[in-house]
Amino acid sequence: MKNLLTMSPINGYFLPHKSLWAIVVIVFFQACESGQNPHQFGEEIPNDSQSMTIDQVISAMDMVTDSMAVVVKGKVEKVCKSRGCWLTFQPTHGEVVYVNVVNEAFKLPQSIVGKEVIVKGQAYSMDLQKRMEMEKGTEADQMNWIKNVSIEATGMSLVP
Repeated sequence: MKNLLTMSPINGYFLPHKSLWAIVVIVFFQACESGQNPHQFGEEIPNDSQSMTIDQVISAMDMVTDSMAVVVKGKVEKVCKSRGCWLTFQPTHGEVVYVNVVNEAFKLPQSIVGKEVIVKGQAYSMDLQKRMEMEKGTEADQMNWIKNVSIEATGMSLVP
């Protein structure tokens, strides 16, 4: 008969203490790996990503007729108060850059207003935005919300 002092009950089975510790260690490390960075939202943005300034994105979009992938750094001016599904960057030269969260995949907290963030996504030109809205049947006089540059964000991180 095995010594019961060196055994522990788990789910009705008795396992040696060494096995119990191995299970505890494995569960602990899995829990640590699944923890999310509280400063990261949506898709991860690699630390070595070269980010553009808002002015650089606006200048680049003057030469693009449709869209381009961007990683942009800017200061948050406003955040959607109801669902946290969009933000605007503070304008540098009068240009407001609107950032929409793709499919509301993550929520933006109000606490990021005034803070610098890095956003990863797809930037769309004004021309493309208007064409897409016209295809949906939107009237021209209802498109005044369209900005020079709009970004569909797939990820965002706070700048430390």
